Amino acid sequence: MKLLPKIETKYWVSLFVASVFGADLGDFISDYLHLGNFNGLPFLAAFLALIFIVEENSRWHSYAFFWATVIVIRAAATNIGDGFHSFNISFAVSIPLLAFLLLLATIRYQAANRNKPVQDNIINVDAFYWVCMILAGTLGTLIGDCSSFVLGFGTLGTTAVYGAGFCLMLFLGYKCDLLLQPFYYWGIVALIRSSGTGAGDFLSHEVFGLPLGTAITGLVFVLWTAFCYRIQPDTALNSMTQREK
Repeated sequence: MKLLPKIETKYWVSLFVASVFGADLGDFISDYLHLGNFNGLPFLAAFLALIFIVEENSRWHSYAFFWATVIVIRAAATNIGDGFHSFNISFAVSIPLLAFLLLLATIRYQAANRNKPVQDNIINVDAFYWVCMILAGTLGTLIGDCSSFVLGFGTLGTTAVYGAGFCLMLFLGYKCDLLLQPFYYWGIVALIRSSGTGAGDFLSHEVFGLPLGTAITGLVFVLWTAFCYRIQPDTALNSMTQREK
């Protein structure tokens, strides 16, 4: 992508807001639109491909492409995570499985970017990055649902517990300069996804209802990212493009 956000405080907040909205959007597609956990995935895949094609061929450089990709992947991860229930696969199997797959993907991502130094606090984004993102989102969906409905945390408890966890990891990451280390980075993302699952379920299933909850979390996401990430001039380049020169 031509323009990528720096890994800073507003990035992590945006990722949490995106996680809440993406969780609700996934439920909206499967439950409210009655597409189920799998029938909506081809539409999400097509929309994801469209984002990549438009971004690649557009002279309009904007952070919107990155965040739109995050939302689509998060919604798909929600449906994939919920889809394990359709096959009666227990959390005792699905959570370790997804954790193992995320570990493998992170190792592959790290190997692919070993000789690509991070500059300006902008993490390298490639195909392996997006594979890790969907795996972390699916793992977060499973952990969030298990904590809320099986372990008895409740949706608010899940939001608070994993929210405190990723805040602690952020604090330690800033102190020890670990945030851009792949294993640490994806650990934080998984915790954010877990907390976002609890928050999304609380807002859309216990407070507003699914249609209104999805609309509200979507509006908050759009307003927040618009406030934090403004459209850049056509001459803007991300650090990856600059390194290619």
